[in-house]
Amino acid sequence: MNLRSLFEAVSWQVRGPFAVSPIRDLGFAARGAFQLGELRARRVAMRSLGPTDLAIDPEAGYVRLPADSRFDAVAETGSSIAGANVGANVGGKEFFRARFSSASEVELLLRAALDRRILAAVANYLGMLPVICEADYYCSVPHGPPWSKSQLWHCDDDAARMVKLFVYCEDVATENGPFELVDAGASARARRALGYRYAGRRYRVSDAAMDAHVSCAEQLAFDGPRTSGFLIDTSRCFHRGSRIVAADKRRVAAIVTYVQANARKLPLRLRGGHAPMTHFATLFDDAIDRAVLGVPTG
Repeated sequence: MNLRSLFEAVSWQVRGPFAVSPIRDLGFAARGAFQLGELRARRVAMRSLGPTDLAIDPEAGYVRLPADSRFDAVAETGSSIAGANVGANVGGKEFFRARFSSASEVELLLRAALDRRILAAVANYLGMLPVICEADYYCSVPHGPPWSKSQLWHCDDDAARMVKLFVYCEDVATENGPFELVDAGASARARRALGYRYAGRRYRVSDAAMDAHVSCAEQLAFDGPRTSGFLIDTSRCFHRGSRIVAADKRRVAAIVTYVQANARKLPLRLRGGHAPMTHFATLFDDAIDRAVLGVPTG
């Protein structure tokens, strides 16, 4: 283990006792206090998106999208590159492969993620024009049980609210390890009962512990055909996935992460013009697109 990995491992455990609401909410609010102009400008810019018939239910924290031809190119690209090269494992997850797509393939995904109908739904839920901090294609491969890491129930700690867009690049059934979630209301109840922490040793929750507080009927598996997708707040909703056993099965998905401008690690990078997707902004002429890709607006 190198020094950086050691530091991150230690800091993750140190954060554990403080990674609870309302303490973490105060932390995100403090980040926002240093970028009031940016947050205000993004709230104003959100209005230019106009109305949309697509909405993320604030009580549930997610919405399913129908299988849609607008994602055909994304699905074709994800399936093709997963078949050609399963990529590198991410964060020591032997069951997960990513970061194997080219800049042009990521650009294709970003253009789909900037669809105004989807963007309006995300912005209305987050209360401001978001910033895309990650976009890539992911291939889940057979590995386990025992289940580990993101195969166990957890809630993400990147922001107080965040939204991930998932698009299935191939048909997903039970044997493909579909994404599973517990809606925001039931997740809040479970976090209270479990004494959940967004970092440290209480970050991952076993099946037995979750089953004790959330019924099987409330644990939803999102299978679906190629090009189907969903938007989910992964900070408010418990989720898990990539539970694949059969050697001839895999799950290929395109995933885009939208966050508020005061998300963890983002404010300084955003202000300095170094947000994760900013280098793609030169490929887009529209001011809204560029702002979502990380060009400062305030």
